[in-house]
Formats: sequence, structure tokens, C-alpha cells
Amino acid sequence: MGKKEYLACLISLVMLGLTACSDNANKTGSEVSSGTSSAEEKDYGYGFDKFGFSRFDVETAESLTYENKTKIVYLTNYDTTFTTTDDDPRIYDEIYIENTVNEYLDKNGYDFYVDFVMNGEFDFKTGELYPNMDVYESMLKNNEQVDIVNTGLGMSALGGYGDTFNLFVERGYLEPLNDYFQTDSGKAFYDGFDGIVWKQTTCADGMIYGKTTDYTLAQPLVLLLNGDVCNEYGVNTDDIQSLEDLEPYLQSLADEGKRGLLLDSTCELYYEMAGFCRYKGVYINAETGLAENIFENEKALKYLKTVYEYSQNGYISNNVDIANDAYICSLSPAMPLYYDSSKIVSSGYLQQEELNGVVGISSSSKNKETAFELLALLNTDEELANIIYNGAEGRNYAVKDGEKYPNKNALPFYDVAATMTNSIIAESNSQDNQSKREDIAICWEHSEVSPFYGLEVSDDLAEKLEKTAAVYDDFYGLFYGDYGEYQSLDEALFAANEQLKAAGIDEVLNELNEQHGKFDKE
Repeated sequence: MGKKEYLACLISLVMLGLTACSDNANKTGSEVSSGTSSAEEKDYGYGFDKFGFSRFDVETAESLTYENKTKIVYLTNYDTTFTTTDDDPRIYDEIYIENTVNEYLDKNGYDFYVDFVMNGEFDFKTGELYPNMDVYESMLKNNEQVDIVNTGLGMSALGGYGDTFNLFVERGYLEPLNDYFQTDSGKAFYDGFDGIVWKQTTCADGMIYGKTTDYTLAQPLVLLLNGDVCNEYGVNTDDIQSLEDLEPYLQSLADEGKRGLLLDSTCELYYEMAGFCRYKGVYINAETGLAENIFENEKALKYLKTVYEYSQNGYISNNVDIANDAYICSLSPAMPLYYDSSKIVSSGYLQQEELNGVVGISSSSKNKETAFELLALLNTDEELANIIYNGAEGRNYAVKDGEKYPNKNALPFYDVAATMTNSIIAESNSQDNQSKREDIAICWEHSEVSPFYGLEVSDDLAEKLEKTAAVYDDFYGLFYGDYGEYQSLDEALFAANEQLKAAGIDEVLNELNEQHGKFDKE
């Protein structure tokens, strides 16, 4: 699993453990809980962020079934089991929300209903994995119905599968969707996402086999401002559009011995500031469409020199824990569903090689058209999205200061990396970026496909690329102001270029560009 997929995995696992704010929200259960006639209520006094929700006895609820309607089974990778502990119980309102979804479908005249099958892929306590691939294959072996399937996070870094989407496709488990997109509901589904979203689930045969749950496939870099520090230093945030705009404020902080710009050493995308993407560890100039030595590129050198000057002036911190709340801004990958990603300062590039967490139609389904109709609804119907993502006010969330705060005792399916619906069209809750719709549109506008996306090179060249990539990795710190054993940027660049030449950089780049040229003509 690549770094981005691992991050997505961690976000998925961590999101359910986040608490938003508001220790001052001391409403009683009767003030915020409504309940339903089918659910027994108990005074429990423990809710998300001390809202004082009553606990709903969700375990006693029964799923609704409908005679003369088609049942659609949806294998999700939503973890409703392993995230809860005795000290920190998190109870998912699974049956209530599923029933509400099916009541909505029934009320609106649909001739099908859904059975959500929840599968937490990782047990925190034991470290055991339960990949969706294994669960899916077990269901097939046992002749169990499965119509819609999430390919799962994979978690190859933990001993599971890698690149689960392509693995599902290779094993023939996913139905191509192209013909379904010609229907009215299919067109609405397809048009609801930028083309770059569909690009990654389009295989060499031109067929689209699913929809990724990661809507920021290409991540531009953004300026993420710290509101409290901006207010303290009188920053007009509307005026901040570039690193250079920050300099007067960074100097004010530096005069007080504070480092005001966070360049996180774990961010692997700072080369985007120079208009580059990566392929197997070497750098691709997105403007020219050619691989080149980034340490000899004029635009890249300008960025590196700016970072060096900022570092020398005491502006930069590389550690989020050390920076804490003192920094005025961080240069971060766009994550528009989670935080403000409107101040974009680079293009983002679709370049990752592994893809996990894709939702598609099972090739074994006997109800493919109906399953697709449901999948399209889950991604286009805002009311349905809100039922799943937010649930009911007073039961699954409470509103404070205009924001929805989930109830730990009756949680909805609000994890953006695993939810069964389209979190973009669902109303934001307290864990979301409140401007997620607008920001994701901005990110899509500034995202493009790497010129080398989909390229396969010879084994001999791949081996050579590993050597040059290792040198680049050793000197990646130059992009965020870490110069290691070297006394200056110039000294570090000289050493980097010497090592690259020793690794055969010129030959490697020429051969790579030659193979790409042939690929581009195919």
C-alpha cells in the first residue's frame, strides 16, 4: 500500500476516534433525544462530546424486510465492531439507519431494499486482518448473495492485500459500468464527479469498474491557515495567496522566536510546488511531459532557494508536534472533505499506482441493473445521503452553533473513507470541512493526470530507476528545509547531483523518456 493509501487507511481508523469540541454543551438527554417507538431508551448520560444523549438500545432493533421487493446486499468495509472499547463505547445505529434507508426507498416507489453487510477489516486489539477480499470470496464460496462490494483498504503495510481494486478486476469480480452510465440515473451518477475520479477506475480495456471512495485522487498543495494565530497577528486571510504573502507575518513570529510556517516532513508532495509529479521515484515535468533532473530545473531551484531562505530566517518548522499551535500556516496536501482546501498553490497530479476502497457491482450479482440503480441513488440523492451520513437529529446527532455533532451512542455512518453514500453531497457534520463541496470543486479544477500515468517500463529500466530514486529520497529534505549534514543548499545540491550522476541519471532519464514516447503513441 502506497503512502497515500496508508494515510487514507489511518484517517479511516482515526476519524471515528475524533472529538470535535464543546465541553460546554451540557444539555440533558431529554433536551436532545427524541427516539422512536421501536427503540427502547435508557438514561445513560453519555454522548458525543458530553451532549448527554440518552442511549438507544440499538441491539434490540430488527431489520425491515419487504416481500415482493428485490433485496440488494452491499458488502461494505465500515468498521462497526473494532473501534469500540469498554472504556470508550461507540455504538452504531446500524439497524435504525438501514431501516430508515429502506423506508425512504419504499416511500419513493423503488422496488428494492438494501442489506448493508459491515466488515471491519482490522482488529485493533489482536492485530488480525479481515480483508474484504477474503470476506467476498468466502461469500461466493458459500453461495451467499452479494451485489455491491467495496474492495477494501487492503492494508498491505499490515500484511493484507495491496491494490485491491485491480486485484478485484484481475479476478473478474467487478462488473464494467460503462453501459449503465448511459441510463438517466447513470448519467447523473457519472456527471456528479470530475473525470479524474473515473480515470483511476478505468482499466486498459476502457471499461470503468467502480467508483473510488477517495475523491482527492490528485492532491494539490494548499495554504492551511491557523485562524487563531492569524487573528493574533492581524492577518487578513483574504490577502494570503502565496508563501511570499506570508513573509511579513513570518518575520514577526521569528522576531519572537517562533517558527510560523509548518512544512511537515511526512508530506511527500512538495515537489508539486515546482510543477512536477513523480514516477517510480524520479521527477516528471508536468508542463513538458518529460522526466528530468528536478535539481537542475529553474522553477524547482527557485522554490528550493525560497525554502532555504525561510529556513535560515527561522520561519520553518518540520514537526507538527513541536510547531503545535504557534504556526501561522502549513503547506499541506489538499483534503477538502476534512479541512479548508481553498487556498491552492500548486496543481495536483493523478499518479498513484495502487488503488483501494473502490465500490462496484459484483460480477456474481443476479440483480446487476437494480444494484447499479441503488449505487447511483446512494451517490446522487442528497436526502438519502443525509440519512446514512448524518442520521436523525436528536437521535444520531445534535446541532450546536449550526454544526451537527454525532452521538457516540447511536452513530451514523459518517466516516468519509468508508461510508456507503456520497459524503460530498451529504450535509457537513462537526468532523467535516464545512465548505467541502466548494473546496472539492476547486481541487478538481487544479488536478490533472500525470503524463506518465499508466506507463509500464522494462524490468531493466525499473531496476535503474530504483537507484536514482534512492538518491532523490535521500535529498527530499531539501523540499521542506532539512539539509542534514550539509551546511547550505548549494552544498547539498552539489552532493545530490554528484550522486545522481554516479547512479546514471542521464542515461536513466533518456531511456525513460524514450519508453514513454513509445507508450504515448500507442
